[in-house]
Amino acid sequence: MKDPKIRYLVGSANRGKKFSLQRIKNMYIPIYSEPHTEETKKKIGKKSSEKWTPSYKKKFKRKMVELGYWKSIDEIEEYRLYHKLSYWTGNMFNTCSENERKIMIEYGIFHPVNNSGGVSRDHRFSIKEGFINKVYPEIIRHPCNCEIMLQSDNSKKHSK
Repeated sequence: MKDPKIRYLVGSANRGKKFSLQRIKNMYIPIYSEPHTEETKKKIGKKSSEKWTPSYKKKFKRKMVELGYWKSIDEIEEYRLYHKLSYWTGNMFNTCSENERKIMIEYGIFHPVNNSGGVSRDHRFSIKEGFINKVYPEIIRHPCNCEIMLQSDNSKKHSK
């Protein structure tokens, strides 16, 4: 939170209070740890479908865009086009180093079902960063900006 006044007010509920193990235990309601019954699931589904009408969805989306949590449709379309233009084109075997070629032969090409331990190609300077910083898509997709790496390492990199 950026506003220190709001931050102070939010934190005032428990400020100065001691949190014993018993107090912490009392804060949790055990009913939330139990799974929902089929009857309860049906009730939740019915109420949810009644609430999420097309007009409600439209208002909700507009509110999320205004608050800055979501992008407007114009921004999304612009990024999709940039992403398409920035994607690595061509065969990845033709532009990789000897070391990368050895890794590809050893682990194989990544496939979510058939080879989850394989390698994938990745942008060193990401497409997202390129979009934000207005870098030409031709530079982002250039082989010098791309590398072959294990998909597991690629996933770890993006989860940070």
